[in-house]
Amino acid sequence: MTQRNPRRRRSGSSLVLALALSLGSFALPISGPLGGHPAQSQVVTVGQGYDLLHQGQGDAAVTVFEQLVQADPQNLPALVGLGIAYRRVGRNADALATYQRVLERDPDNRLALSTIGLFGEYETPWQPLGIEALTRLLQLEPDNLEARAQRAKLYYYQGLFSQSLADYALVLPRTSDPAIVGTAAAAYTF
Repeated sequence: MTQRNPRRRRSGSSLVLALALSLGSFALPISGPLGGHPAQSQVVTVGQGYDLLHQGQGDAAVTVFEQLVQADPQNLPALVGLGIAYRRVGRNADALATYQRVLERDPDNRLALSTIGLFGEYETPWQPLGIEALTRLLQLEPDNLEARAQRAKLYYYQGLFSQSLADYALVLPRTSDPAIVGTAAAAYTF
């Protein structure tokens, strides 16, 4: 039995932004409107893209990060920023594809792995991708309770009950989170 959870999560972690800001300051001259400003040649940086995200200007951040990535497809901080920006503006399919590109360059990128794991809830076809990403994340962080609970949920959605219950057996003694316990109870019912 496959299920889909209609709840959508938004990333609002200032820690993620602070980390991303520290990753680079690639600058790119651009022309055209940015954040509603008139078209003039401007120099934009990855940091400015994250500032726009922090200010709630997701569409402007998408523009900045798209231009930075177009200019330098190897710019990992800009690529991560683009994934975050796409997610913020609700372009989850684009965000998923962008995070997959991040993993091509940095297979251990924890933000990309975690986010792809979360996206497994959004669409049934994304569940195997989420399981794969969370499995990699758990290889890097075996004690990551959130990742293990999310993987257990995705296993459950995929009808992989023995795998789901094995993960929940490790999670449940360490949490009383009602969302996790509730999904675990449903998995145990099957």
